[in-house]
Amino acid sequence: MTTFENKPDIIPTFGICIQHLLNNINLKVNHTATNIIPSRPKWDLKIPIIRYDLHSSEKNQTCLNMFIIKFSEIKHDYHSFKFIYTDGSKKDNHDGSAAIMGRGALTERLPD
Repeated sequence: MTTFENKPDIIPTFGICIQHLLNNINLKVNHTATNIIPSRPKWDLKIPIIRYDLHSSEKNQTCLNMFIIKFSEIKHDYHSFKFIYTDGSKKDNHDGSAAIMGRGALTERLPD
């Protein structure tokens, strides 16, 4: 902060102002999301279609074949779309999530 103390007319960035707080809580930066400004404005983006049809049945109480049949029906209606699959799970004190699009996959497990 000494740089900004020598120049009282300049306001330090938010990150500089809270740096000491982040150091005190031992925040692991690789567990935080980065902010990227999109090249296209939000109002030019298409609103995604989100279907919850498969979410209406309990996994442990529904036959796997029923999910496969329903998924095939939905996928047929959107054959020209790009698909993004997401899932999350929680077991005891462990949480994880995944997202898959094409051949790319993102997975993350939250720290204990």
